[in-house]
Amino acid sequence: MLILARVVMSLGSAMGQAVVFAIIVGVFPGSERGKALGMITTTVAIGAAAGPIVAGPVFQEWGWRSIFLVTALPTIAGKFLLRLLY
Repeated sequence: MLILARVVMSLGSAMGQAVVFAIIVGVFPGSERGKALGMITTTVAIGAAAGPIVAGPVFQEWGWRSIFLVTALPTIAGKFLLRLLY
């Protein structure tokens, strides 16, 4: 059951990334497109590399449930920033 859940999660993640790239191509002009795609790709790579490094101490200090709060706070802040800027 856990493997099936991981497969579904991976499919959703892959579709999400495809949508992000499509939005970037649709929103940014040709001269800015490479920079925007590079920024999003770099951000994803940094997040994937930093996630385990940050999660270990957070788990040890505050327990595994705290990771939901750690991921929720930037998401909420990002939502408000999007509303403010766009």
